[in-house]
Amino acid sequence: MARHDRPGSLYRRLLAALTAQGFHAAIGGIALPNPASVRLHERLGFVATGTIPRAGRKFDRWHDLGFWHLGLQASDHTPSELLTPRAAFLATQRA
Repeated sequence: MARHDRPGSLYRRLLAALTAQGFHAAIGGIALPNPASVRLHERLGFVATGTIPRAGRKFDRWHDLGFWHLGLQASDHTPSELLTPRAAFLATQRA
């Protein structure tokens, strides 16, 4: 696996496990500016939903905090009992 594929591959596995567990959505929070993280999230289907200005401090500077949203289930999805992480991982291996 190429080095640049690893973050997206890991994130796809996490999203598959969350979907298998029945989670309705995934929310990503990104300290801005961070174009690489924004690209990764948007490549995976996340949509920017809002920004909180100067919400966090990193490397002696204030940063905005951006939020991205990804729906994992149909909008009419009825939540069910969550699977254990192991059961969800195994379910993604069979899919």
